[in-house]
Amino acid sequence: MALTRLDHTGDGTTTVYNVAFSLGYLQEADIYVSLDSGDYTTQLSYSFLNATQIVLDTPVSSGVAFNIRRVVDRNQPINDYQEGAILRENNLDDSFIQSLMILQEITDGYLVPIGDVLLNSDLDMVGNHINNVATAVEQHQAMPKSQADALYYTLTGDTLTGDMNTDGNTVTGLPDAVSASDALPLSQGSSLFYSLVGDTLQGVMNTAGYKITGLPTATNPTDAIGYQQVINLITATNIQGAIPQVNPRQLGDGTTTTFNTPAVSTQQASSFFVNLDGVSQRPLSDFSIDTSGNCVFVEAPALNVDIDITFFEPVTSFTIFDTAQPYIFPTVASYEASTIVFPIGKTIHLNDRDADFVVISGVGTANTANIIASISISQSIELEGDQFLSTQWGTVGDGLTDD
Repeated sequence: MALTRLDHTGDGTTTVYNVAFSLGYLQEADIYVSLDSGDYTTQLSYSFLNATQIVLDTPVSSGVAFNIRRVVDRNQPINDYQEGAILRENNLDDSFIQSLMILQEITDGYLVPIGDVLLNSDLDMVGNHINNVATAVEQHQAMPKSQADALYYTLTGDTLTGDMNTDGNTVTGLPDAVSASDALPLSQGSSLFYSLVGDTLQGVMNTAGYKITGLPTATNPTDAIGYQQVINLITATNIQGAIPQVNPRQLGDGTTTTFNTPAVSTQQASSFFVNLDGVSQRPLSDFSIDTSGNCVFVEAPALNVDIDITFFEPVTSFTIFDTAQPYIFPTVASYEASTIVFPIGKTIHLNDRDADFVVISGVGTANTANIIASISISQSIELEGDQFLSTQWGTVGDGLTDD
């Protein structure tokens, strides 16, 4: 319990409070009434009701903490005795009580009445603790153990909860990393990576999706080879094969026997996989291919039967990679569904548009008109030139103007 301070909490109505200290007070000027949130010299307005009570001019708001302190003068004695003066008991008592009151203030923690305690020598706690330290907010302030534990890690092993700033100092003694998140020493890093002036890889290089560009023409079997050199080699070899072209699903109506396929001309019936509701159909026995590449059934597929047609188009490397000749698709939909990766600059002819498009870099901004994007791969084609007939896109002319 404090000896020189009386703590109170306002209730919004009470104004009279007792001034009851164990040693009393020497003079009214030693009594200070102030809010806990402020300095003791910033006082509330009050007056003495009698020798043991004060009355506030205005009651302190409910819930607001304030205190009554006794602060005696530490620079001027209460009595100044003169040579030959009569020594009275009450004067001597007041002089001694002044010293006792100052000791009580120090006991309460007020080494100085106001402001910081300044030490001009080291503070030796002789193995004792400093308790109730506030959370540090400035660089020069002491911090409690709980705050230090949250900021730093223990020497026996711990987990950082924030960034570690070594401030230019070296972290030494690291073992070789064994997990992806481990820090690795310079010696291990040097053995994993290569220098910019030329080096020999000791392990796998993961480019993480980035390109290696500027490759020269490969001349040795172990050289890396660039895209254009690969295209040139494939074209020169003229590889033959077949590319599956999937036609959008169609429905039988019970009467129609002829249905679209990805082909645009007469093809071998054996180049097609035809399924009705998942049931495979036999070439020639169940269907044939006409001169326009359409599938003609011997019997009309029943009403609402799913008709799935895949054309395995015979191709050569010239067909795909030779930019001097166009690659033909019967419809926009067949191009969108195709998985063929064409070289940039390759001409693509769409029969239903009767127009030539060219493969562009990137995917472009597809608008189904002059830029069409594949829905199967990351590739787009753009209309060649800036003229086209609107009737090819499904519009109807007015019979007067040139559409």
